Amino acid sequence: MKLRLIVLFLFLMAVGGCAPPQQTGNVADTNKRIKIGFAMATVKEERWQRDRDAFDAHCKKMNVDCEITVADNSSSRQANDVD
Repeated sequence: MKLRLIVLFLFLMAVGGCAPPQQTGNVADTNKRIKIGFAMATVKEERWQRDRDAFDAHCKKMNVDCEITVADNSSSRQANDVD
């Protein structure tokens, strides 16, 4: 349960960071692509496979770069992926 909460938290952080570039003084740099990372603990269960595929499809629909990592239930590997 704790691991699912961590994954959900990371997902919400990633989605929350998906905002269009803000203008600060001059015109915003619209040439930069948005990049989103999604660090997953596992995809052994069908539910996480569906989430991964849906997340990837939505990133493509939004035309943003998406990097999905799977840590095979290794918390240290997942933390390294996030770093």
